[in-house]
Amino acid sequence: MNPETLEALAGRIRKCAELAGSGDELARKTGIPRRSLETYLSGNAEPKTFRLAAIAKAAGVWVDWLATGEGPMLARERRPEPTAPAGIWEEFALVPLYDVSVSAGPGVFVESEAVLAQLAFRRDWLRQTGIQADNLAVVRAVGDSMEPTIRHGDALLVDRAKREPEGGYIYVLQIDHELRAKRLQRLADGRVRLGTDNVAYAEEFIERDRLHQLEIVGRVVWKGGMM
Repeated sequence: MNPETLEALAGRIRKCAELAGSGDELARKTGIPRRSLETYLSGNAEPKTFRLAAIAKAAGVWVDWLATGEGPMLARERRPEPTAPAGIWEEFALVPLYDVSVSAGPGVFVESEAVLAQLAFRRDWLRQTGIQADNLAVVRAVGDSMEPTIRHGDALLVDRAKREPEGGYIYVLQIDHELRAKRLQRLADGRVRLGTDNVAYAEEFIERDRLHQLEIVGRVVWKGGMM
């Protein structure tokens, strides 16, 4: 991203901080470390797509506007929906499938975060499971450390509203610039355990002094793949 485009993006992020109440409030609502957010506000770094989506949701703006400056700004302003048979959007919600590799192995560096497609999920199913469509994203799993639960190539539906590790659920997390899918559990001593479902892989632990490097993107609430 060239300097002019990056500064324009920083200006829109500063507007989001204003809408959220302050930079500190935006950091709290998004879960983005304050130091990282400051680099976005100053135009010194470009946030990844997951963080752009979190900023947009916290500020109540369209992520398309935040990323490009085009289209309506506020989420309450209606934007055109894709052409489809009448009434279809009352039954289905579209969730973006990102060009992102989430490691179910030792770790994969994220290089691209373009939206590849929109996947349709029934709104009645989302309501029954207590999931808000605006909080969802779909990514692809690579690796075998979470087999047999998650297999290489599976699509993972991630609820970005669920970012607190509990109950040994599977989460997508970012640490050391890598996106990974692991079972997370917060231990009594303050550490976080990264568990695997494949007995060939050892579990890992995030020590208390490294917890600031851990960003939980969201909980995996559904997966789909080949039989």
